[in-house]
Amino acid sequence: AIPLLKRFNFIMPAVLTALLLIMFYLNFSSNNMKKDSFAYDYSKLILESLPENSVLILNLDTETFPVSYVNKVEKLRRDITLTSQTGAGYLEKMFDFKTDNTKKMQTVRIIDYIENQISKNKRVFTTSKLLQFNDDFPFEYFSYGLYYKIKNGDTKSASLSANIKSRVMNFIDKYEKNIFKKQWVYH
Repeated sequence: AIPLLKRFNFIMPAVLTALLLIMFYLNFSSNNMKKDSFAYDYSKLILESLPENSVLILNLDTETFPVSYVNKVEKLRRDITLTSQTGAGYLEKMFDFKTDNTKKMQTVRIIDYIENQISKNKRVFTTSKLLQFNDDFPFEYFSYGLYYKIKNGDTKSASLSANIKSRVMNFIDKYEKNIFKKQWVYH
C-alpha cells in the first residue's frame, strides 16, 4: 500500500499541473489583452481634450485607474487635477469618506469643492453625472460627449474644437464597431 501512496503523491501533482497548463493554453488567446487599447485610448482622449488647468472628477475604478495611469505614470497633461466621486485615491479629495460618511455631508463638501474650483477660474468636468445628487444638483451639466462640463446655470456651453470632435467621433465609431476587444460596460 505504501508504494501505491508514493505513486499517487507523484502522479496527482503532475496531473494537476498538466490540467493547469492545458487550461492556460486553451484560454490564453481569448484573455490576451495585449493589443486591446480601449482604456488607454479613452484616457488619452479625455486628457488631451480638456482645457488647460482643468479639474476632472472621475467615476469608479474603470475610469479612475486608466486615466490616473496615463496622467501620472505617462505624465500626460500634468496640469489637470484629478479627483474621484468616491473620495478616494487622490491627494486632492472632494470629501473624506471616513469623516464625511453621510450623503448629506458628502454633497455639501462636493458643492463646496466645485464652487471653490470655479471661483479660482478653473473649469470643472466629470466623466459621469455625480452619484451623490439626483435632481438637487445646484450646477448644470453640459455634455461634451465623453464627459460633462459643470458650470453655474447662467452660462452657455462652449463647443468642442473640430479636431477634438473628430477624435471623439472616431473613438465612438471604434467602440460601436467592436474594434476594441473587451471594452468595459460604460454609460
